[in-house]
Amino acid sequence: MKTKTMRLTAHWLSADFFFRGACPESGFPTYEFDPARIGEAHAWCFRQYMKALHDNCYDEIVVDNTNSRLWEMENYIYLAKQFNRTVDIITMHPLQVSVEELTRRNIHGVSQEIIQKMVDVYEPHLMISALKILTPSFVLIL
Repeated sequence: MKTKTMRLTAHWLSADFFFRGACPESGFPTYEFDPARIGEAHAWCFRQYMKALHDNCYDEIVVDNTNSRLWEMENYIYLAKQFNRTVDIITMHPLQVSVEELTRRNIHGVSQEIIQKMVDVYEPHLMISALKILTPSFVLIL
């Protein structure tokens, strides 16, 4: 008898999920962002991504992280290519919204100064050029 693998539609990943927990008393979900652990959170997210690709159970894998520079996403792109997956990058162009508004919207307490620095290093032109080289099929929505 041959076993058929069930495919799920999509799998959502985010470094933010690393900071999720459960309240010991109520069991309700909690979220405690710790900026000192952001590198650990991104490494955890990438390991989850590798596992999702390896398990091959999902039609789509969505990675919801702040990537303002190409190097922040290139490992995801390279790995997707190794698994013959299409890369779609959907981004909110930071110049469409003021830095003040981005500061107001963020849930991590990131200062306006840090958000301005992130906007200043944003590289959409490099992402487009590199994606054309890195993967044969991609969508970039600005």
